[in-house]
Amino acid sequence: MQWTFPDIFGEDKFVVMFGGLHIEMALWSTMGDLLHGSGWPETLKKAGLVKTEAAATAFLKASNAMRTRYAHQVTVMVLDSLLKRAYEDSGTEMALEDWVVVASQQSPTFKFGYSYTSTNRSYSCSSGHIGNGR
Repeated sequence: MQWTFPDIFGEDKFVVMFGGLHIEMALWSTMGDLLHGSGWPETLKKAGLVKTEAAATAFLKASNAMRTRYAHQVTVMVLDSLLKRAYEDSGTEMALEDWVVVASQQSPTFKFGYSYTSTNRSYSCSSGHIGNGR
C-alpha cells in the first residue's frame, strides 16, 4: 500500500506509539525510579503484601503490570488514610486543601508523598483500572 499510494499511506502519514500496556508499564517504571531508595519495597514486605524483598523490588521495575498496579493502589490507600488521620489529629481549623499546602511547605517528605498519591490517583481514575476488576 505504501509503495502504491505513497501520498495517502506514506511513512510521513503514520504515527507509531505504545499501546496501553506499554504506556502503563512506562508509568510504573517511572514511579519505581522515584521510589528507588525510599524503603518502599522493604515496607511492602513488612506489611505482608509480598513474601520476599526481591518480589517487592520487582515492583520498582514494573515487571508485572497488574501486581505493580495493585501495590501502588494499596500504597495510595494507606497514604490517604494516614493523611486524613494526620489532618484530624492536627486539630486545625484550616480546610484540608489549605492544610496540605502548609504541610507540603514544611516537609519535603510530606510533599513527595502527597505528590506521589496525587499522581497515582489521577492515573488510576483516568485509566479506569480501579473498581473494574482489572
